Amino acid sequence: MIDEGLLLWSPGPNSYTGEDLAEFHTHGSNAVVSCFLRVLGEQENCRLAEPGEFTKIAFQNNKWI
Repeated sequence: MIDEGLLLWSPGPNSYTGEDLAEFHTHGSNAVVSCFLRVLGEQENCRLAEPGEFTKIAFQNNKWI
């Protein structure tokens, strides 16, 4: 084991956006974050969110209050 982190899973429709949502928490070192993002980027249908994307999706799914 190299490091530990935390995964929070929020299944839709009860999440902030109304869709399934995974949130990862890792330590903030550049090496850990760079490796983590590289590995995630190699996964199908996995990408970083655009600025404001979660709020936009929540609004589109009538979850914005």
